[in-house]
Amino acid sequence: MKSETINKLIKHLKAIKAADITINQYEKINNLSSTFIKNKIYSIKVAHEDETISDEDYNTIMNLYESVKQKHSRNSDIEDTDNRSEVTLDRDDNGRITQYNFSVSIRDKVPLTGHFTRDEMSLIYRLYSSYGSNITQREVSRFFPEYSLCDFKRILRTFNITKASAPFPQHIIEENDKSTLLDMQFREKENDFLKSYEADKVRQMDLQLKKYMKENYDLKNQIQSFSNINLNLTGGISVTPKPSNSKKDLFIYLSDMHIGASVGENSLYNNTYDAKEVQNRLNKIYNTVYNADGYDSIIVCNIGDSLDGEYNQTTRGGHYLPQNMDEKQQIKCFLESMYGFFTNLSTIPHNEIKYYAVGESNHGGVYEYASQIALSKVLDTINVKSTVWDKFIGHFIHKGHTYICSHGKDNKDMFKNWPLTLNDKTEGIINEYMDINNISTATVIKGDLHQSAITYGKRFVYRSVGSLFGSSGWIMKNFGNTHAACDYSIVDENQSLDGRVILN
Repeated sequence: MKSETINKLIKHLKAIKAADITINQYEKINNLSSTFIKNKIYSIKVAHEDETISDEDYNTIMNLYESVKQKHSRNSDIEDTDNRSEVTLDRDDNGRITQYNFSVSIRDKVPLTGHFTRDEMSLIYRLYSSYGSNITQREVSRFFPEYSLCDFKRILRTFNITKASAPFPQHIIEENDKSTLLDMQFREKENDFLKSYEADKVRQMDLQLKKYMKENYDLKNQIQSFSNINLNLTGGISVTPKPSNSKKDLFIYLSDMHIGASVGENSLYNNTYDAKEVQNRLNKIYNTVYNADGYDSIIVCNIGDSLDGEYNQTTRGGHYLPQNMDEKQQIKCFLESMYGFFTNLSTIPHNEIKYYAVGESNHGGVYEYASQIALSKVLDTINVKSTVWDKFIGHFIHKGHTYICSHGKDNKDMFKNWPLTLNDKTEGIINEYMDINNISTATVIKGDLHQSAITYGKRFVYRSVGSLFGSSGWIMKNFGNTHAACDYSIVDENQSLDGRVILN
């Protein structure tokens, strides 16, 4: 969703709250349709489900909406206030106001009468005025529990106190000159700021404490999960790897394995996916790239989303994922199947095997990062050199050329994922990364969208690669069937041959 759309809606909701009117009243005043705000809120909810709006913006909008929509059922109650309502002021012998009296006529009811002292009236003006503390009628009414919210609104209407009123009642204005009023206003603002600062500091400390408590809890769960996993890492290299005289290099791009994902019986098309199928698909990749003459280098790049997610959700939360494995089973399947894949690759004549993995994507979270670290230690035992980056992007240099690997979406902050084909905005982001890291030209490999495509920027090749998993039931029904696939390249000093293994 466009940031401009989000900002406009926030502006509308803040205006409704500041004016202290109903949504319908605001729509009428601004010549908007009677369902304008309702339709916008629906769009926001859809965008949140599709993860095209950040959690921060979504929460800001929904909190504002909840605070203003409640007024729909309230303001009609004060429309029965009679125009004969009146205010009288008590003054002393010197003409100074000592008390504010009111009599609010209510249709078919006994008039509401009462009074406010000088201090009480000062409090009302200072709290409610937009030039003062600018809080709502409901919040101000809590200082006067003897009146219901509806009655308090009637009283404000009788005194003609609005958000646009000065932050001072009549007696203060009468008894002080302009310079004194300004000084008083600045002191009140300073006091409000200090109170707000102290309250915010306490709130931030509380949030930080809760964050650390959650992280500690999650870490304990992760340690417990790993301690209970029994791995079956059999089928190691049965023969000594043969060196190769080939000058060619093999690049295999594993992306979006989504181990643990369940397509379900009600999916539009068949895509059986379990631990056995993961191994079958990796074996199919191996059989396709096998070459009796071998390769100089075999390089496997893991582009992220290897595990489907923690507790049936993405790392951003709020998006339910049907799964057929719990977290332990996902980790176990990933380590065992990847170990078997590399032991198979090691039977191809080669001079070196390397493994590169991004450390962050929007599904696997910290479980996936920890699994990649664990895999790298296992691969050390069969002479595979591993690099696991701690971010959603990283790069390496092979024979003078730079390869940049990124999932295309991180686990928290990215508002939009990188597109299937290169656009100006993404090109700018990648160029900035290249400039900071002193990279002149590169090949960029990214995943996330489960589709293959190659486009070209001025300084780099932009390659989207397919998904080992393929399509979920949700993807099939909304976007059609996308076959599971693995992209690869065979590169020598003269040319690059790109291939794609269809896996289902």
